[in-house]
Amino acid sequence: LWDIKHQIEPAIRAGSIVLLDRYFISTSAYQAADTNETQKIMQDYLGDTRILRPDLVIYLNLPVATALRRLSGRGARDVFETEARLAGIASRYAAAMGYIQKTAPTI
Repeated sequence: LWDIKHQIEPAIRAGSIVLLDRYFISTSAYQAADTNETQKIMQDYLGDTRILRPDLVIYLNLPVATALRRLSGRGARDVFETEARLAGIASRYAAAMGYIQKTAPTI
């Protein structure tokens, strides 16, 4: 909510285009324990009138195997960068996107 009030809304009012690589959809994928919880988080966000809905969502669905192959060239990995966690996150992203398409098809 702080970001919306202090950064996103002022930029929109100024006529800027706002691009985000993380927003409530990411939160629902990373914070949830399973896809049911993902849907609950999505319900909470989309039901909150203070949350700005994006005009456009671009969903890039990278296969887990490809992500792991790309990560192998790096040194240390983040805690989320294991096959099991990436698969869970991918599943929760898919659930979030499905929820958006079902409940807010104009996004």
